[in-house]
Amino acid sequence: MYKKIIPLMLALLLIPIVSASTINLVNPSTGDIRVLSSQYDPTPAEPGNYLDIWINVQNWGAVEIRGVNFLLEPEYPFSFNPGDDGIHNLGLLGSWSDAEIKYQLRVDSNALEDSYNLTLRQCADVDCEELTKSFKIPVTVKTGGTSKIEVGLEDFTIYSENTRGIVTLNVVNRGRLDVKFLTLELLDSEEYEIISPSRVYVGELESDDFDTADFDIYIKDADGNVELPIKVDYSDENYGEYIDDEILILKIYSSDELKKMGLVQAGGSSWITVVGILVVAGGAYWYWKKKTKKKLVIKE
Repeated sequence: MYKKIIPLMLALLLIPIVSASTINLVNPSTGDIRVLSSQYDPTPAEPGNYLDIWINVQNWGAVEIRGVNFLLEPEYPFSFNPGDDGIHNLGLLGSWSDAEIKYQLRVDSNALEDSYNLTLRQCADVDCEELTKSFKIPVTVKTGGTSKIEVGLEDFTIYSENTRGIVTLNVVNRGRLDVKFLTLELLDSEEYEIISPSRVYVGELESDDFDTADFDIYIKDADGNVELPIKVDYSDENYGEYIDDEILILKIYSSDELKKMGLVQAGGSSWITVVGILVVAGGAYWYWKKKTKKKLVIKE
């Protein structure tokens, strides 16, 4: 008799434990999930770069919650990498326990400086078709747009091969960001010899502004156009570093073309005089520009 009563009593004692475990597992639609904190790197976010964001969520209650799922819904200027749907499945979240969710987003290169909100939604299903709660995650973008540097050929005093003269380059900041530490370097070539220092330090260049850099070169034997390879090195306001390569074309004229343009007579006797005048004028112009607007020239 006693052997039958003891197992029955043990079974009755276990019923509350099983019942309590079942009651403490609630659906996320009735649970109290809160966002404790969020942080992102870099801070502030930078246009054209990736953004890592960490969101700390907590079960703000004395009961466990099953099926905890989250969906991050980015809006412009933020977007996910291809294949990322923004869904995170945490599964079971214990009472008063917390968990961290990490996302990686891309910031559009033309994003404007502002404070934005990302929407984090709590879902009742793994596919996040049933949304139960939403949270706003603030993100600040420091400044808008990207640096856009363009280099062009502004002036030159060389028209034919086997001559020396000044080549003046213009550099324009067409981007929305100011740039700093701007350096222009004329790279070596078999078609010419660089007489002046090959690198010119321009420094800071504001948005929608321009500057110039001069190079003294000697054109060797050349047939037609001469390519001038330019290396552009600079940083933007967010200390992002950039290196661009540009190719500029210097037109070299033949004797017949120079005669047609009236730069040399049929006999060719006046060509030396013309070249001399051009070189002297170009040298004077170059010296005047250097005196009126100094630049730091980086010597090799």
